[in-house]
Amino acid sequence: MLRALKHAFNAPRLMGVKATSAATVATVNISPDDYASAVSASDGKIVLTLKDVFSRAGVCVGSPFSVGVGASGAVLISGDPAYNTAEFTTHDGTVADDGSFNGLILGYDSLETDYIGYGKQEAPFTVKSTWNSPRIEVFKITPHATTPAINIGAGKATLTRNAAGDYTVTFKRPFSSDNVVAVPCVIAASAAHHHVVSCSATAVRVLVGAAGSGSDTNPFYLVVKGSDNPQYQGNHRKTVRVSDRLPRLIAGHISYSAGTPSIVKGTGDFTITDTGTGVLTVTFINDFAREPIVVGNKDTAGLVTLNAAASTTGCVLDAFNGAGAAADPADLHFMAFGFDDVDEYAI
Repeated sequence: MLRALKHAFNAPRLMGVKATSAATVATVNISPDDYASAVSASDGKIVLTLKDVFSRAGVCVGSPFSVGVGASGAVLISGDPAYNTAEFTTHDGTVADDGSFNGLILGYDSLETDYIGYGKQEAPFTVKSTWNSPRIEVFKITPHATTPAINIGAGKATLTRNAAGDYTVTFKRPFSSDNVVAVPCVIAASAAHHHVVSCSATAVRVLVGAAGSGSDTNPFYLVVKGSDNPQYQGNHRKTVRVSDRLPRLIAGHISYSAGTPSIVKGTGDFTITDTGTGVLTVTFINDFAREPIVVGNKDTAGLVTLNAAASTTGCVLDAFNGAGAAADPADLHFMAFGFDDVDEYAI
């Protein structure tokens, strides 16, 4: 049974996209009908203009495909999301470089900015999508040379190790088409890369590791958005559903000024503490019942990781510059997909 994904702010809409830049030409590969235009003004940078604009901007996260930017690449949220645009840049670890990315874009179809308090099992607003029968699956995966494991989501998929840091997650319940978007994030206290190798209706292949190569050293989180009906719905809003009970989304955009962070989006759903250079502790106002799946990105060259596995009460996000050193970003984005039921169910 699928359950509606909930959120604390009014009229949330979650979009999924795959886009590619090549020689200043931008192409939207997945969900092109959601965008009025896609422009690449420079290497790697894509500005997406929404066809059906938000009333209020929100949060973006994403991951590069390894083809193009290589195993040292990243995707950057290189411009603040606006009510009508989202900007992503693929980066090869040294310079912005043409490539492809998967992205998730959360915005709001209401100007209401107030946080609505709720009990743990009563998040008030249902997350919508323009995709028909949209579904999200989330995973935590621990790599290993001989015994890799799916720690969260084992009832929804099987796991195959292709090489060090290179894993295929095969869905037990496939999506209806290859319009599938995947965003991973590595759990590591040092700079670690994540890439999407391929996505289809039946499986997602992910590469994680250190600069230039795959590695089995660190576990990683994975968020997958797909559809159980291939028909595009346009302005019609469909409820985003998840396979486990009481799913809830917390999302944030944090901006830094002279090394001091402040919340741009998500005020009331979490608090933040600056606990070191490039280290941000996020504390959820309402705890989850079990470990959430967290993904994040920053604005300039470098990476975001989870310092350690997220807990029911919060997470610690680490930001690194292009050289792999801890550094405060100008902007940081994250999404946390969690549950207000302690039990995990098979699909």
